[in-house]
Parts: sequence; C-alpha cells; structure tokens
Amino acid sequence: MRARLPLAASEPTGLPDSDANFPYILKFAVTSGQFIGGDNVTITELRGNGPGLAVGNTYLIKGTYTLQSQAVAQVAVYTTTSNYWQNDNGPYGNNSKKISAGTGSFKLMFYIRVEGRQHVSFYPPGRAESFGGVYFTGR
Repeated sequence: MRARLPLAASEPTGLPDSDANFPYILKFAVTSGQFIGGDNVTITELRGNGPGLAVGNTYLIKGTYTLQSQAVAQVAVYTTTSNYWQNDNGPYGNNSKKISAGTGSFKLMFYIRVEGRQHVSFYPPGRAESFGGVYFTGR
C-alpha cells in the first residue's frame, strides 16, 4: 500500500499564492485519473519557483472541478510515495480547499519534499481515502 504524502504549502519560504512568486509556467501531462458519479478535476495551469517539478521547489496549481457524488469534499494536492516512513500529514492550509457540490475552481500551493507521484484528488471531510483524482507529471 502506498502512503499519501502531503505537499507542504509554501514551505520553506512562506510565499503568497500570487503568480509573481511562481515565474515558471510548467508544461505538464495528466498521466491517469479516475472519478465516480460525474466528478472531475481539470488542471489548467502549473507554476513553480523553478523550471521543473523537483524536490525542494514550491508550486502553484490551478484548475477546475465538478463534484456531483458528494455534498462536500476537500480537493487537495499530494504526493504518493511507497516510502510510508516519509509520510507527512500536515496540515498546511493551502494545499487543500473545502468545496461543495457543483462546479468551481481551485488554486493550491505545494512543496515537494520527496520523490513521488503528484496528484490532485477529492477526499471526504476528515477522511484519508480519496474518492477520485488525477495524477500529473512535468514534461
């Protein structure tokens, strides 16, 4: 089983989530995704303080969502790693956002601590198991 590693928002610099603090617009690809009941996440922009996805850099990810299977949820960005001892449960405040059923947009910040697979996923409030999401990588 893989451990879910949160990507710490704005660590270690405490940057505000404005585009000016993330001058690199990164190319990315969605590598896989799975949703239930009409839910969806679309990543529209990935910005960073460095030229690629790498350990030690901070990122701003923007996108849209449709939530139909639940009344409320969290949309969050995390790294999945097989190294459970590197799991870090936060919380970091702006790597997740509470959302309600319907459509909307999100802007999340994250810091990559260790190598792994980044994803934006839906979580029930107060629960650790996701019910849908997309994995992405830099290109």
